[in-house]
Amino acid sequence: MVKTKLIRSILSLLIVGAIVLSILPLASAAMPFTDVPTSSPYYEAIEYCYDHGIMNGLSATTFAPETTLNRAMLVTILYRMSGSTMKRAPTGFTDVPSGTYYYYAVGWAQYYNIVNGITSTTFSPLGTLTREMTITLLYRYATSYKGYSYSMLSSSYAAELNDYSQISNYARTAVNWALNCGIVNSSIMYFNPKA
Repeated sequence: MVKTKLIRSILSLLIVGAIVLSILPLASAAMPFTDVPTSSPYYEAIEYCYDHGIMNGLSATTFAPETTLNRAMLVTILYRMSGSTMKRAPTGFTDVPSGTYYYYAVGWAQYYNIVNGITSTTFSPLGTLTREMTITLLYRYATSYKGYSYSMLSSSYAAELNDYSQISNYARTAVNWALNCGIVNSSIMYFNPKA
């Protein structure tokens, strides 16, 4: 009888403990980055990306939040966001060596028509992204990979921009999409596509 009461008491404590633990929010592990102060406006966004495995730092202790995003970084971010585990080698690019952190991400993005090369044989992984390149990759991710379809409110929405003629032909549909979806502020006068 005493054993039964003791076992019931222990089980009751375990059940109560499990319920309490399930109600409490899980604290995320502190980020190891010394260059991302908790007071910075981007702290929560970086913490989210770090906690969800979308972005890593440039080293074990630095995130480098002011570093310019390059093509390899953005493709890797999209690859990780997708949750893909595809291990597809990129084809045709002589500047995407096997073993780099972005190797399979480029192969995945190429397979889903998210990226093209800068030329037929170069991807330019360390090349700086322009605004029109970034919007184009996001557009292709949304439409080619995620399968989202958007009805364009106006096929010439971006034509209202003062620098519309500077937007490359390949990026015009993506810029229209970004303006119509509110990804880019529709009240801007200049898109500054090459910045």
